[in-house]
Amino acid sequence: MFGATVKYVKFGEAWNRLSESLWQCSSYDKIDPLTGDYDSNSIRGIVKQQAANDPFMYAVNKKLEQIDDDTELKSQIYSSITAANNIVSYL
Repeated sequence: MFGATVKYVKFGEAWNRLSESLWQCSSYDKIDPLTGDYDSNSIRGIVKQQAANDPFMYAVNKKLEQIDDDTELKSQIYSSITAANNIVSYL
């Protein structure tokens, strides 16, 4: 979709992009019962929606697809994102 160009992103830049995009998430991979797709407020739903127009989020989406069977890692990702949101909200 976006070609085979590999671009490395500094951790701080990547974390900031993810935090800014996912701060309002309410789940990791909740499915919307009406559409059968990821809920628009889930991490997977937000990433998948942004992946259509953003090479960075496209790469993130591809990585998240690789961990669909890893419940513990999905939980850790969700906890990290929501913990970061709580810190920002507190400030």
